[in-house]
Amino acid sequence: MRRFRALHLECRHDPRRLDCGSEREDGCVESFEGRCWLDWWANSSTLLGSVEVAVVIAVVDGGWRARGRILSDGPEEREAFDFLRALDPVFTLRFEDESTIPVAVHASADTVWFVMTEYAGPVQRAVSYEFGVT
Repeated sequence: MRRFRALHLECRHDPRRLDCGSEREDGCVESFEGRCWLDWWANSSTLLGSVEVAVVIAVVDGGWRARGRILSDGPEEREAFDFLRALDPVFTLRFEDESTIPVAVHASADTVWFVMTEYAGPVQRAVSYEFGVT
């Protein structure tokens, strides 16, 4: 199980390390690269979008740094992802073992990769969007 608190990664030896990825001699992990999903929830029971992503998470002084990219080549998935991110950048990062962490997804200068940071704000947030009808 992964735990991310106050920008710290935990493992069995050091509460600032991640429990999977590349191991050091002391058994702690400094990075994770793998397949995950970014889920966008409208509320606790309504999943509006999910996209499969490749992520790279690295331990840095005082916390962690993460980036990701969408694995699909289809423009529809990217458009839906960008639309939901514009509404509210908070997604749930879901790992293959079903553990999760709330993250904020930020655009980067690179059009393929995006940046993720830990989200520690309120669980419920107001989101509004108006559709124009012509």
